[in-house]
Amino acid sequence: MEPERPIEKLLRQAAQARRAQAGAPQELHPANRRMLQGEVARKFGSSAPAAEKRSFLDLFMPRLAWGAALVVGLGLAASLMLPRNNPTRQEMFFAKNDRVAVVAADNEAKARLAVPAERPAPAGARPDSSALADADSLRVAKAERDKDSLNLSDAG
Repeated sequence: MEPERPIEKLLRQAAQARRAQAGAPQELHPANRRMLQGEVARKFGSSAPAAEKRSFLDLFMPRLAWGAALVVGLGLAASLMLPRNNPTRQEMFFAKNDRVAVVAADNEAKARLAVPAERPAPAGARPDSSALADADSLRVAKAERDKDSLNLSDAG
């Protein structure tokens, strides 16, 4: 055990002086003592309090709420992680593609697409890559027009 420090001696002496100054402890009147002991017995008595009846919802509502929140959260996370069936395909434009050039290419593509439909392709021939490129540029030009019309409607 550690040696006693001087502050502890001073505290002990001050406590003794206060007790001596206060005198004998005060006694409660017997009626007040009975009332106090009755309240203590009611509050903290040995008899167990009557079991409170709680409804099903009172007992399980917090668990149901947490369970529902967990299911919704997991469903949302799963829907964000799963791949989509029809992902939108974004068009890519190069730096030198102009709107005017795309419109001109659109007109040429329409003319070229009409020509192969009139005359049959030779047997065993594969589609020309320039015709496919023109068809793609036609689709790009249409997308540009749609985008421009949306921008104009948003500005107005």
